Amino acid sequence: MVRDPGAHVGCTFGFIFSKLARMSTTPPYPNAPIALAIVEVRGPESPPLTRAEVLSLRKAVQPKLPLFATERAGSISMEIGPAGVRQVESGEQELVKFLTRSRRTSATFTPTSTIIETTDYKGWSDFKTFVRLALTARQDIAPMDGLVRLGIRIIDEIRVPEDARPDWSDWLSRALLAPSVESAGRRLMLKQQQSVVQYAGHDHGETLTVRYGAMDGPAVVTSAQNLIRPDVPGSGPFFLIDTDAAWEITDGEEMPPLNPDDTTRLADKLHAPMKEIFESFITDRLRKEVFA
Repeated sequence: MVRDPGAHVGCTFGFIFSKLARMSTTPPYPNAPIALAIVEVRGPESPPLTRAEVLSLRKAVQPKLPLFATERAGSISMEIGPAGVRQVESGEQELVKFLTRSRRTSATFTPTSTIIETTDYKGWSDFKTFVRLALTARQDIAPMDGLVRLGIRIIDEIRVPEDARPDWSDWLSRALLAPSVESAGRRLMLKQQQSVVQYAGHDHGETLTVRYGAMDGPAVVTSAQNLIRPDVPGSGPFFLIDTDAAWEITDGEEMPPLNPDDTTRLADKLHAPMKEIFESFITDRLRKEVFA
């Protein structure tokens, strides 16, 4: 569903967040460019869900996620031996999924995680209701024994109404863009650029990773077997902003219990700078002419 846009080039510059208080309270844009949002809550391995647990989960999430599906997914682990590191296939596992009738929002339950995904993002508050519903159902019926990692990933694909290749400096912060280059007295137009920057969070175990760049090709996010992205844009220029905020347990740290309320509050904390960074990347012209 998520296409790898290619290798990312490291970047070490900082960003100026001069209006973060205003940005953090910005309401959802009517035409937001979010193609996919994901929350993954990972714990230690648990036994596979029993049939009775699946039926109870189905009943608990049915008001918002009435459709049921299963998928088979292979798992891969890494082994270190005399010949170096190699991938080892660990067999298949069954993924239990519940979806909205549009098949654009889903909750997936595995022995090690609860994953909530949507291609129909209507704002953090709306998405968080699905996160809380899935976590509460999971912990009431087939609880995970602790919190190993909490991750939030939001993928934005920004397209602007220009027939030719866009001049992205009109739409995005110039700090994001490659240096301007001239040849034969003319400025070369930026076609492709991929970069990555990672920040340490305010507290221990938190990171914020942003992959971004000008793209020219097919969409990064497409439809999957049980998660639909309708009207996938055709091949062409767009600007990718792929933001991943996470908290992860570190060696020697005691694993906290997985409480839905505490986990949701941690998700709020991780999400706040994601919104702030996105707002710092874009211009008022993009807000007014494309997102409004």
